[in-house]
Order: sequence, then structure tokens, then C-alpha cells
Amino acid sequence: VVDVGPGARAVRAAGVAAVRAALRRQRRGERLDDDEVAWLTVLLTHVPVRDHAWSRTDGRDTDISLWTDVLRRAEPDLIGAPGSLLAFAAWRAGHGALAAVALERVLTAHPDHSLAVILDDALRRGLAPSELDGWPVVTGSSVLRRRRRRPRP
Repeated sequence: VVDVGPGARAVRAAGVAAVRAALRRQRRGERLDDDEVAWLTVLLTHVPVRDHAWSRTDGRDTDISLWTDVLRRAEPDLIGAPGSLLAFAAWRAGHGALAAVALERVLTAHPDHSLAVILDDALRRGLAPSELDGWPVVTGSSVLRRRRRRPRP
């Protein structure tokens, strides 16, 4: 059961604002200060906030720079989301080695991190980043993962 009460909505709203501010500052060439990184990494532990950040992350250099910086500066218990977001951005940009290193770091510390497990599986299967164009699609507070049809035998 997902909590959709006022507390969850407030956390999601704060997270959306923090993600937007971080992306905007990165595009302007500015770096988040330590307090902003700390706040962002805490907010990213809330799955709807992480999924919002994921839906705004692609293979742009600014995405890779932002999530690299946040991952480097995050507390060890909070590296799951920034590491997974870095892996996704790197993979989308064609930097499979960087994606693999980021995922290895996350999965060593947090073997059950859901996004890292999904991305690790995609990389291990050799999926081309273009296979997931338009993915993830976020509606409301959940991510709808595009399903691929299985070929008929």
C-alpha cells in the first residue's frame, strides 16, 4: 500500500522542486552546495521523487555531470538513487563502462535497489539505449514501465 497522504504529497512536492532546481542549476553551469546535495539525496529515497528525477534524466552531458557530482558527495547510505540515475544517463549517452561502474557501486552497497537492479539487467542483456526511447513514462506518482511484446514462437 502506497501512502498518498499529505505527508507523502509534501515530500514529493519538495522532491520535485529540488530536482528541478538541481537540473536548472546544472544547466547554468552551477554546482549544488553541500546542503542541497544532502537534501536532494534524502528526498531521492522517496520512490516518486526518484522516479520524477529518472523521467527528467537522459543522456545529456548536464545529467551525467549532475548525477556524478551528487553520487560523489552523497552519504554511503544514500547513493542508490544518484548512482542509478548516473548509470541511466551514462547508458543513454553510450557510456556503458561508466554506467556499469556506477551500478556496481550501488549494487555493492545496496544489492536490492530496484532501479539499479532493472538497469543492471538491461546492461547485462546488451539492450541498446534506443530500445528504451520514451522510457520511463511517469504518470501521477508512479512509473509505467513500457513492456515489450515477446516474439511468438
